[in-house]
Amino acid sequence: MIHVKEAIIVEGKYDKIKLSSVVDGLIIQT
Repeated sequence: MIHVKEAIIVEGKYDKIKLSSVVDGLIIQT
């Protein structure tokens, strides 16, 4: 698990699901 303090902005919900399983942090979907 990678912990990040910054928000990560992704384009699609599948990218968000994929990233949320790896990254511990705020993920914003556009």
